[in-house]
Amino acid sequence: MDGKLGSGLAFAGCAVAAFIVGVKLAPQVRKWKNKDKYQIDEAGDHVAVRFDVLSISDLVTLVSDPGTGAISTFSGTTRDNFEGKEVVRLEYECYESMALKELKNLCSSIRAKWDVKKIAIEHRLGLCPVEESSVIIAVSAVHRGESLEAVKYAINTLKATVPIWKKEVYNNNESVKAVW
Repeated sequence: MDGKLGSGLAFAGCAVAAFIVGVKLAPQVRKWKNKDKYQIDEAGDHVAVRFDVLSISDLVTLVSDPGTGAISTFSGTTRDNFEGKEVVRLEYECYESMALKELKNLCSSIRAKWDVKKIAIEHRLGLCPVEESSVIIAVSAVHRGESLEAVKYAINTLKATVPIWKKEVYNNNESVKAVW
């Protein structure tokens, strides 16, 4: 090697980053499968409740911004058990106009507490099988601390204030209605 080029691997937890010194890499290409279903308002917020499968990669793309150094996410998934019972699926319903209003209020509350750039929050409605996401939150900010704190606040506040109801369905067709 002539000293200008080199390669190596940097390990950080489970992430592996490859680098080549002196070589300009092509910019990342973002692919949008369903671009039309995403709308972001003037403040930089996107909220939705939908019957479709949720996509964390689409929300990360939506909140991405060249002026930010962090994107933090949360994905709440359906697990296969609860208090010793086998969970088959969850079912969600909501009062849609009020749920959307509360999600927008949540975005405003986040912006009052932290300096964030963009916020995206989506919640699944209808049937949500085991291992699929029922809620996804993505927040971008200049610094990681703000985006991490905002995401934690978002999921805790969402569960306490947004009128979305969850029904757990167990393998023996027994179900429990729970308010979320």
